[in-house]
Amino acid sequence: MIWHERRWLLIGLALLLGVNAVFFLTYRVRYEERVRELDERLSEARLQLDEARRDRVTAERRRAAYEQTRTDVETI
Repeated sequence: MIWHERRWLLIGLALLLGVNAVFFLTYRVRYEERVRELDERLSEARLQLDEARRDRVTAERRRAAYEQTRTDVETI
C-alpha cells in the first residue's frame, strides 16, 4: 500500500495542504475586507465630488450674477 510505503511523504503533503487551505481562507477574508473598504472609500469620494460640483456651480452662478450687476452698473 502506498500509505505504508510513503507515510512521511503523505503526511508532509497533508500538512502542506492544510497550511495552504488556512492561508487561502485568511487571504480571502482579508481580500474581501479590502474590497469592502475600497467600496466605502469610493462612495465617500463620489459624495465629495458631488459636493464639490455643487459648490462650483454655485460659485459660477454667483460670478455670473456679479458680472451682470457690474455690467448693469457700468451701463447706468
